[in-house]
Amino acid sequence: SFSFHTYFSQAKMRLSSLCQKYIVNTSRTKKNINMLFQQNFSRLSTLNYDLVGNWKGVTTTDMGDYEFIFRLNKTEGVNEAKLDIPANLAFNLDITNELDEENNNIKLTLTGVGHFEGIVDKETMKINGKWVQSGMEYQLLLEPTDEEIEQSTIKRTQMDTIDLNNLPYHSEEVEFKSSDDVTLSGTFTFPKDKNDLKTTCILLAGSGPHTRDQ
Repeated sequence: SFSFHTYFSQAKMRLSSLCQKYIVNTSRTKKNINMLFQQNFSRLSTLNYDLVGNWKGVTTTDMGDYEFIFRLNKTEGVNEAKLDIPANLAFNLDITNELDEENNNIKLTLTGVGHFEGIVDKETMKINGKWVQSGMEYQLLLEPTDEEIEQSTIKRTQMDTIDLNNLPYHSEEVEFKSSDDVTLSGTFTFPKDKNDLKTTCILLAGSGPHTRDQ
């Protein structure tokens, strides 16, 4: 009985020691996983200096061709990324960037609208990927460009025949609550001569920042 009690006590001590080692090793494993995750996460949010500059590409949609210009920069250690879509008269749109240097993957996101995801080819210095928006995917190849777009020179042809100081209609800013309590706003225009009011038309602007000049 004494020897069995001694054996049981020794076995209990060994089991306790093994459990403690397991707990220590598990704790170390968790720490290692956390460190690895933090390293990879910080890597994703870091913009590689090789990608700093302007990148241009054209994608084809059902509504025509659209040119995208991504401007990637780094100022005083802070990443900056902007997007221009000249066809929509949209410029200096703030975007976020994620870069996985190990796999050469990059993701540029225009919050609430869409994102570009692609693979960086360091040999050709091109980024082959796709623009994803509203569940649709459009092939987009980005290449470095030194081209500068002067926003002031972009002018719609019909503006040449319109006198902005003598428009033939009134314009009012309006807003109202939807059935689900969302505030909607817009611009209401109507003829100066109410007798000319024959038809009502609602124009819905595209997604993202928009001039509504249509």
